[in-house]
Amino acid sequence: MQETAYLLVSTKGTDQNKLIQKNSLLYVFSDYGMTVYFTTVVAQKIFNLQLSGVRYPFEFMNMSDLQSLKIKNKLTVSEEVIEL
Repeated sequence: MQETAYLLVSTKGTDQNKLIQKNSLLYVFSDYGMTVYFTTVVAQKIFNLQLSGVRYPFEFMNMSDLQSLKIKNKLTVSEEVIEL
């Protein structure tokens, strides 16, 4: 059975003196393969940065770190910018 996992991030702020809202939606078909891919990406990042201690992934990762998952068609990202 496949399930879809979603993460919606919505931010508001100014860009070039305009008030905007940016919405980013990440979704993935959740399976064991995705877990393995994500774990590998996180482990490589920890190793390359030589991190130690307790960390949340968002403290040391960004969207570009997930590009390898997008390339494998495991992760889909959609973004919209709304001028307020």
